[in-house]
Amino acid sequence: VDSINTKIPVVFIEFTENSSKTCIAPDDYAIGYELGQSITENESDIVTVAIISENTDRDSVVLREKGLRDAIEGKVGKIINWSKKESGTNATTRVFIQRAIVSTATDVIVTFDNTTTDSLLDALENLNKNSKVYAVSTSDKAVYNVYNKEIRVLEYPNEFSMGYLSAMYALDNKNAG
Repeated sequence: VDSINTKIPVVFIEFTENSSKTCIAPDDYAIGYELGQSITENESDIVTVAIISENTDRDSVVLREKGLRDAIEGKVGKIINWSKKESGTNATTRVFIQRAIVSTATDVIVTFDNTTTDSLLDALENLNKNSKVYAVSTSDKAVYNVYNKEIRVLEYPNEFSMGYLSAMYALDNKNAG
């Protein structure tokens, strides 16, 4: 990458490990914190919140969860953590979520990425259950379920704007090597 960078600008989207390169990414901590604020504003202080911790190998998911926990800690009745040791396929995640829903009573369920959100929506549909879902996602299924009122609050990182900003940076002549 460094040898190419002398002639072509390099922009990372949602990848922040290499701080010497330009990175375009949303403020994932703020996304999680705002989602948590929505819970504390819309729900009672005795609500039970289940946080689905999947795909925690991604920094964005970890930061979103940290922001959410900071926003709701001490402001809700109970926080339950639902997680698997390793991420699986959609079917595996859906089955895991279905088992968690059946075995634990919750008022609110929170997800932080497209795959987990879609799996949760599938699980709720398969079980013919409703729950108050608060999610971070850009999937079509999530957006559709906002309009169907299956998702109470959806934080939607604007991938189009990130791509646009990245392209504008790359096309700016002063960034070429």
